[in-house]
Amino acid sequence: MSNLVLNSSGLDIGATSSKLLEAFPALESFPLEAVLESVQETLRAVGFGKKKRPQYLWLFLLAGRVKGLIAPSQRNEEAIAMILAPIAAVFAEAAVALGLIGTKSRIDWNDADAVEMEWLQAWASRKLPLGSASLDNAVLAAKGNPLGLQGNRYFIVVVNLGYLLQEQNDPFPFILPVSAKVAALLGTTAPTVGSAVNKAIRDGIFVVENSKYSASTRTARLLRFNKARLGAHVGTNGH
Repeated sequence: MSNLVLNSSGLDIGATSSKLLEAFPALESFPLEAVLESVQETLRAVGFGKKKRPQYLWLFLLAGRVKGLIAPSQRNEEAIAMILAPIAAVFAEAAVALGLIGTKSRIDWNDADAVEMEWLQAWASRKLPLGSASLDNAVLAAKGNPLGLQGNRYFIVVVNLGYLLQEQNDPFPFILPVSAKVAALLGTTAPTVGSAVNKAIRDGIFVVENSKYSASTRTARLLRFNKARLGAHVGTNGH
């Protein structure tokens, strides 16, 4: 039985929430209407704009939004993902009903079990919530030097930040913005952050996945962390 209710604006959050709570009482322990708002936001994000996001990212984006609404201790628990699986089902049903799927899809969005498997994978892959708070948390963690590197402090913190962002986004590449905001969080300037990122690339620790990135076209540089190249920097001067 469907738990989805649509209206002229998209998802009818109040009505859908009532149906979900009736069918799945365990959802009562979560801020359900806020979670459904995140479903609405994700539907809008993937369905509109000049460049639609690929479908394999849809549930990954949703998981990031939902993780921002629950306690940190719950964010990496598969049992929590199972309880929240009806949310993914509502998202999938809405995506089909709103005509967002198209003719080619790697996921059978009409198959509830397939959607559940994709949701569990997305939940496990998404380590931190979506948004700037996640970056703030990653910077704070990077300053603790979890990789145990030594040497230039800006190189160390940028490499650790890349590592944590990869953990957050795995199996997808990450973006490390060379911006005034990130520089301020790291206590330096954007050019210094950029130089540290470029050194990590030269050293093979960060691997650029899209060679045609460009600031002028607002195409971000996608990076992948290569932990195998850390050996030269562990217990050395990092230069």
